[in-house]
Amino acid sequence: MIDNYAVNLLFWDQWGFYAEFFDKGSYWDIFSHQHGPHRQGIGFILAKWIADLSAWDGKIEAFAIGVLLFLSGLFCLLLKKRLTGNLVFMDIVLFALILSPTQHGLFSATPNISHGSMPFLLLILYSFAWLNHSKYKYYLIGFINFLLVFTGFGFFIAPISIFLILLDLWRFKEDRIHKVLSLLLCLFGLVLFFYDYNFNHPQDLAGELENSSLNLYLSFIFVSLANYWSLTISSIWDMVFGAINFMIILGLMVLSTIKLWRETNNKALRIVFILSTFSFLFLLNLSLGRAPYGIGGAKASRYIIYISPAYIALYFYLGQLRFGGHFWKLIFVLASIYPSLNTAQHYKRMEKIKSKKEKWVEVYKKTESIEIANRESNFKIFPKPEKVHLKERLEYLKEHKLNFYKSEPQD
Repeated sequence: MIDNYAVNLLFWDQWGFYAEFFDKGSYWDIFSHQHGPHRQGIGFILAKWIADLSAWDGKIEAFAIGVLLFLSGLFCLLLKKRLTGNLVFMDIVLFALILSPTQHGLFSATPNISHGSMPFLLLILYSFAWLNHSKYKYYLIGFINFLLVFTGFGFFIAPISIFLILLDLWRFKEDRIHKVLSLLLCLFGLVLFFYDYNFNHPQDLAGELENSSLNLYLSFIFVSLANYWSLTISSIWDMVFGAINFMIILGLMVLSTIKLWRETNNKALRIVFILSTFSFLFLLNLSLGRAPYGIGGAKASRYIIYISPAYIALYFYLGQLRFGGHFWKLIFVLASIYPSLNTAQHYKRMEKIKSKKEKWVEVYKKTESIEIANRESNFKIFPKPEKVHLKERLEYLKEHKLNFYKSEPQD
């Protein structure tokens, strides 16, 4: 799928955050680069290495995203094995929740390792860290927390880490120095994240917020969840389905919190709490940040990977049920197959954006005119070319044989 639909062309937001590559920023500049509300983190370091080795080939970066998602699926299986001691055939659903055409935006639209694939992999590794028996695990937790906070929307792990470490400090007296130091590392990461942080909202958002309402935010969340399951959002029933999903995620988070408070040593509950709370916090942030722009943003495929942890948590929780657990897991597995079958709409979108990108490159190479390429392809690779010095950067790509110019013959 990536081979067929990823196109070697910097697109949309890439012209913004690739500024660090154009300007040859330091590793700290790359790691701490703020793109919208989040920073780029360790994923951007990896993107830098890939860019250097591939002449900024966007298709290779898309393949890297696919590899990270595949590794995440393997680690999810290992996580399940660590929790239960065995694997069963139904566990393949963990891959269905991660590898799906529903997430095509991660590579077919604007590839960004820091947005989606890397935070998700780090989240699974973070969950693994909590299963470690060593007293030094808290340093590993603090370190992965630091990477997550700085990498895409992995930021939402911060309150989860602080809560769990404080809970362990309150419940268990041993290894307190390690817990305190880990807590300080988490707090230091937050302080560093907000150092020199740009809090300014886009001017057009400020006006939109005045017309927002609780109903709009909730509707945005419901549509996001219905979109996760590849529903078309064409009827009230799709909205109702999204609302039911939201209540399930909320209930899972609340239930795991209450039980974890009573059974602090329950490893499975801890993982369920981590994954469900992460997705819940992301959904709240997503609706607050994107709903004012319109409900259409809820259908963006790049957000789906951040919702997947909640359903992985649900699968783990169903396995903990003493009565009817296997039945509900089977129902869940059958339901999870649907998004991977109802893919026509996603392939249609991928084909459309692929053809437009290729047409734009074809016209631009012939004319070297952004305006003509935009007009003849009926497509823009960035809405305001002057804002990112698009013409100058296209000339830079040509001069250095990068991105879609990499295959050009040498003079």
